[in-house]
Amino acid sequence: MATELRIKRGTIYTATLTITNSVTGLPYDITGKTVFFTVKKPGEHNATDDSTYIIKKDLTTHSDPTSGNTTLSLTATDTLVNAGTYVWDCKVSGTNLNTDSGICIIEDTVTKRTS
Repeated sequence: MATELRIKRGTIYTATLTITNSVTGLPYDITGKTVFFTVKKPGEHNATDDSTYIIKKDLTTHSDPTSGNTTLSLTATDTLVNAGTYVWDCKVSGTNLNTDSGICIIEDTVTKRTS
């Protein structure tokens, strides 16, 4: 299922992702697995490796692994990338199945001052 992520640039972002099998659509048991989360520019998703990533995280601790639920936690540094529309997906270690994907919109913030 394609999921749109909207992230404010340079801010902390947290979301629960439900990892599903891209073939069956059912929740995928991620117990003991690493979930690779990657954001890239459109057109770079066909690269042979992930060296062109905009954001990447290896998720190893999951909120409800048997139901396929994991928590994506991005720091303000992780999201301090150029505003724009990107593509993202997740892949589970030890498999060739990409389990979820979609559009990632990095939005610029209006207010810049912090004090």
